[in-house]
Amino acid sequence: MNYLKDKIFWDNNLALEYGTIYSSSTDWMKAADKLSLTSIAGRKISKTWSVSALLNFYTQFANGYNYPDRSNYISTLMAPGYLDLALGFTYKPNAKYSLFLSPVTERATFVLDDSLSSAGAFGITPGKKTKFETGAYVLATTTQTISSNLNLISSLDLFTPYSEDFGHINVNWDLLLNYKLNKLLTATLNTTLRYYEKEIEKVQFKEILGLGFTYKF
Repeated sequence: MNYLKDKIFWDNNLALEYGTIYSSSTDWMKAADKLSLTSIAGRKISKTWSVSALLNFYTQFANGYNYPDRSNYISTLMAPGYLDLALGFTYKPNAKYSLFLSPVTERATFVLDDSLSSAGAFGITPGKKTKFETGAYVLATTTQTISSNLNLISSLDLFTPYSEDFGHINVNWDLLLNYKLNKLLTATLNTTLRYYEKEIEKVQFKEILGLGFTYKF
């Protein structure tokens, strides 16, 4: 949901995902779980540049497990949760591309679950439930119509703190391809690449291929 009037703009994106998969070896397990809100507001200072502010919030809905172990959850709602507040500049050369650059970003990491906070999960000091970091933030997005039936939406955000961890970049890259088969049916390919060192010291990758109903308004 976006707003534009004269030199003022306000862009908002809300993403809600939850899905499970089944296999005979693992039974039912969670495959997708995301609650994300990104909001950017700004005022143009030239044809392509704006002074802007950003709010970015990210968490999940349900417990996460290190499958096949289901006895102890390793994440849950607001454990972790991330909130970014940033001031910076937005570059929009056209309607397809947007680049937000912030040299001053405050990131709050929340671990509101008692057992996970006591264990010091997600880089939190054991016993604490919040952690604050100041750093640099980049958000690059694009929305394109590749052909009459194929649309692409991509969002890449990067954050590194101004601390001893400077240069350790948190990465989250979402890519969505929509192929319109007919008026109601759409095939989708959704991928996510994520690297948050305090969550797991590995690159995480998710791919979902789907067929669904689409209504555009």
